[in-house]
Amino acid sequence: MNVTELARQLNLSVEITRHLIPRVGFDIGLKAIKVEDRIAYQIIERVKKSPHLITEVEIELGLKQSDAKEDKDEKTPLTQTLQIPDQIAVRELATLLHKPVTEVVAELMKNGIFANLNEEIDFETAAIIAEDMGFQAIRMEKRSGEEATSDQRIEDIMKTDKTKEPHPPVVVIMGHVDHGKTKLLDAIRKSHIVEGEAGGITQHIGAYQIEKNGRKITFIDTPGHEAFTAMRSRGANVADVAILVIAWDEGIKPQTTEAINIIKKTELPFIVALTKMDKDGSSPEKVFQQLAEISYLPEKWGGETIVAPVSAITGEGLDDLLNMLLLRADLEQNKITADPNRPGVGTVIESHVDKGEGPVASVIVQTGTLHRGDLITAGEVAGKVKLLKNDLGIEIDKALPGTPVRILGLKELPDVGDILQVTGDKKALKKVLKVQKIRTQALQERQTKIIQQAGEEGKQNDHTYTIILKTDNAGSQEAITESLEKLPRTRVKIQVARTGIGIVNESDVAEASSIGAVIYAFHTKIPTATKEAAETEGVTVREFDIIYKLIEDIISELESRMPPEVTRNIEAVITVSGLFRSKGKTQIVGGVVQEGKATSSLHVKIKRGNISIGEGHIMELRMGPRVVDSVTSGSECGVKIERAPEIRIGDTLELFSEQVRTRKLIE
Repeated sequence: MNVTELARQLNLSVEITRHLIPRVGFDIGLKAIKVEDRIAYQIIERVKKSPHLITEVEIELGLKQSDAKEDKDEKTPLTQTLQIPDQIAVRELATLLHKPVTEVVAELMKNGIFANLNEEIDFETAAIIAEDMGFQAIRMEKRSGEEATSDQRIEDIMKTDKTKEPHPPVVVIMGHVDHGKTKLLDAIRKSHIVEGEAGGITQHIGAYQIEKNGRKITFIDTPGHEAFTAMRSRGANVADVAILVIAWDEGIKPQTTEAINIIKKTELPFIVALTKMDKDGSSPEKVFQQLAEISYLPEKWGGETIVAPVSAITGEGLDDLLNMLLLRADLEQNKITADPNRPGVGTVIESHVDKGEGPVASVIVQTGTLHRGDLITAGEVAGKVKLLKNDLGIEIDKALPGTPVRILGLKELPDVGDILQVTGDKKALKKVLKVQKIRTQALQERQTKIIQQAGEEGKQNDHTYTIILKTDNAGSQEAITESLEKLPRTRVKIQVARTGIGIVNESDVAEASSIGAVIYAFHTKIPTATKEAAETEGVTVREFDIIYKLIEDIISELESRMPPEVTRNIEAVITVSGLFRSKGKTQIVGGVVQEGKATSSLHVKIKRGNISIGEGHIMELRMGPRVVDSVTSGSECGVKIERAPEIRIGDTLELFSEQVRTRKLIE
């Protein structure tokens, strides 16, 4: 039973309950979150028998006056209430409490709970943390059709902007895999980003800025592959306007539908880019019809949805697309504003470790101005801006709202989706760094336990496939691990012993060798020395540049470890009428084929009545003195069988064939 539930049954606060428990003879600690049910019921009974103990605790805590102090002012407990849902992310709890997320994480750690800002905790845990911070927690009632709210912290911050000045619109490009999103952006930028993207599929979010009619536009390109759902959602949350890319020849596909749902949920203004219009036979009518069916009637059909036909190959329609985009942004001009005079605030859209630069975070500045030299926090990490680079890699001194920028100077990698803020409070910064250190130690201890467990389970076996995953950035790592978590649970499991960002090094090889793991390197380098070490240690290192190819390889490995699916087909039935010879593991019997067609080399099941007594294998069939390949129904024959139990007259032989099929993890 949770302490909060125990307090509810006693009709007391959690604080009083915690101090009351030792007085009735149970020492479970003041920070305990759960109590064994048996002990909880004993506590309730003892409290009922000794109600005076409640008064003693209240006086001790200053919540009630003693008789000797009736003339003094009564000290009342905090009564500010807080509604908390059944599950809540740590960062959302911090927002509700109006506390820095680092302070909430630290409070959780004091209670023995190690959770990062994106992890969810249950109501009971959140209630204890809330009460420790002076709030009375109430479970939020569920409403039909209501979903958990996303983090509103950026919106809350921007509500305090003193001035409202327009900034370049941030545009997210969304759509199904390989519908031409990156090629479209490539054509808009008049560069060659797509050539650097393996397989022509964007592997992580990139943010870029262009100018049109003297106005800047910031673009976020999101991957279309199904593995990147979380990244598309983040892109939509950061953006002011969306471009929904649909290839005219394929129409609306699964990730298109998902993108539309994200747009609906975030109430994001959007226009449709109808791509690949340079192909023969191109026609927008099919897509117009599909859009109309989901209540997005195109302008040309009398609706309000802007649809711009374009070709990234020929450049046809690009100017019209950008003009329509700016027009759509102008309709939202009262919302696309920020205060450039306040300290910078933005969202981390990518993070990775650069060999020469260390931790690097890509950020969209959403309000305020970010300067070189600013002290910053991003989620649970902190640092000082040593260097700012724009989307072209050019060093800059400051970044205004609506600007994509790369930041160097954080002590560790922030999580993708973290809110980055400039802070002038050095004490707060030190506190973040302290929490960061504690968190790092806790994560290292947890990682060590996982590796030790993998080592104890031994080398690769038929039921476990152990891997070490190294990726180029946090976004790719998140997408891969989420895809692996979605794989069906079978008798064969995948065990990710460790994940990391950066190059594959010799330590990775040594670790893989000790636990029998395969190293998967995604879009990251493998130095020659590492390759030589892997060859010496017999460690397999597999390199991939396309995410679904990596997932397919892991699925293939899991399938190879799954027991095959065997289907049996009864080909013939023989009733035994004579026994001729038995020698060693071989028996010769005679009988009549009752049904089907008996052929040599079939398997045989021996049945006595309705009971199966064993199986064997047919070595030879005879009709009279002749060896034959087959015997038809109604004919007598002799059967030579090996590796079968002792056969008797009257037994039935079921002759069967087997079809062996490799099982598929995903049918």
